[in-house]
Amino acid sequence: MEIITGVERRRRWRAEGKLRVLAEAAQPGARTSEVARRHDIQPWASVVLAAAAARAADGS
Repeated sequence: MEIITGVERRRRWRAEGKLRVLAEAAQPGARTSEVARRHDIQPWASVVLAAAAARAADGS
């Protein structure tokens, strides 16, 4: 569990961390909600990360 103190409440993600979550979510049979729970993020956040990765891959 990560405890965030002070004014800052958003986690700063490195590219490696985002890719790790995306790779785990892309595995056959993976459930977005379970992957999100393991990484302590909201399920919609992994969907947003996947969309951003797809846009980056397309060059848009």
